[in-house]
Amino acid sequence: MTPTVELMQNTARTLCRRALSGEPEYRALREEAETLRARFRKEHPDALCARVLQILDACLAVSDMEGEQLFLTGLQMGLELGGLDCLPGD
Repeated sequence: MTPTVELMQNTARTLCRRALSGEPEYRALREEAETLRARFRKEHPDALCARVLQILDACLAVSDMEGEQLFLTGLQMGLELGGLDCLPGD
């Protein structure tokens, strides 16, 4: 990934989180996730927690790659649609 693409993706992720931060459902889901994570770590041995984290890391790596590609595809589609001049103007 190039530094420019990484900067754009980090900016998009930050803006997305900022936009969602006002949503009660988003805040509730983040809070629930943190509560479940803390409870799991408290109730299970370190070896199991480490294994679960490895599994989650692998799954999230795949999801991140898919998200990156979706972002780039969206940019490309936007450029192509803009070049066709088929979007309504303001």
